[in-house]
Amino acid sequence: MNAKVRQVLSYSLSLILAGVLLWFVFRNIELEYMLERLRDVRYEFIGASLVLAILSNILRAYRWNLLFRPLGYTRLSVYRTFLAVMVGYLANLAFPRMGEVSKCGALVKTDRVPLTLSIGTVVAERIVDLLSLVVVLGATFLIEFGRLRDIFLSLFQEKLAGFEQFAAAGILLAVLIPALIFGFYLFLRSGASSGLRQSAFYLKVRGFLRELFEGLGSIRKLDNQKGFWLSSVLIWLCYFLMSYIVFFALDETSGLGLGAGLAVLAMGSIGMATPVQGGIGAFHLLVASTLALYGIAETDGKLFATVLHTSQMLFYVVAGSVSLLLVAFITKKDDKKAKQQL
Repeated sequence: MNAKVRQVLSYSLSLILAGVLLWFVFRNIELEYMLERLRDVRYEFIGASLVLAILSNILRAYRWNLLFRPLGYTRLSVYRTFLAVMVGYLANLAFPRMGEVSKCGALVKTDRVPLTLSIGTVVAERIVDLLSLVVVLGATFLIEFGRLRDIFLSLFQEKLAGFEQFAAAGILLAVLIPALIFGFYLFLRSGASSGLRQSAFYLKVRGFLRELFEGLGSIRKLDNQKGFWLSSVLIWLCYFLMSYIVFFALDETSGLGLGAGLAVLAMGSIGMATPVQGGIGAFHLLVASTLALYGIAETDGKLFATVLHTSQMLFYVVAGSVSLLLVAFITKKDDKKAKQQL
């Protein structure tokens, strides 16, 4: 089997996977009800939401590039980094948490950025995103505390057993991760004072940890702190507007205010952070339950959640698939150019 056939097969499998994922999104939705209600959706607002989605990811690519600059990669283009971000989102739809590695892998192919170095910058990004989510949640609870208190109490009462399992897992990780870090520290210290430091295994582990911590430290060494933090704020502003503007696509939600939009952003972000493909199910549950607190009927809340979630997932499937093709094209083109220069 030649290289071209393997590439075509690989891309075909990716498209089939995208189709399977779309089926997975719609499998619990009543088709007749959806088709009837979808005729009343104002799709111009969905289009505006998708434009904001593109803008948010351009900003994310720009911010990621800023993290690479202190590490010596000053000529990364926002275009190529944007492609890598889209590939990551596509991978996340199939395998939760695989998107981070996948987008770093895409950047390895297009710009030869070491994988461990990229992962370090991604960890730095995720720390900032987590802090941003905490701020959003805090602001939401301050503004909408009376409404959101009820939904959290009911969810915790119904899911107490599951919560206890997650708490046990969290305690285990809280003990295991520091133990692993301390073990690596002892490993490096022992290797530095013995013959172990000459072994290939030791050198690989040391190199991996060095590049990882260099990536983490890139946020401290930023030469454009203002651009980094401003882009972070604008990313979350886009996230808010992406969901808020879809309120106007349905008559039932068009009268909701900014507070409801902030609550949907907060609860929807929690749903998307759950370890399932694209937050499917968890996003719908939390968003519909949140809208119910604002007087939106359960079926209308589920319709809104489905329209918002499905439009975003379709965008990431299409944009991610196209980006995957473009990454392969750029890689092939650069390899051909490199061979010609030899």
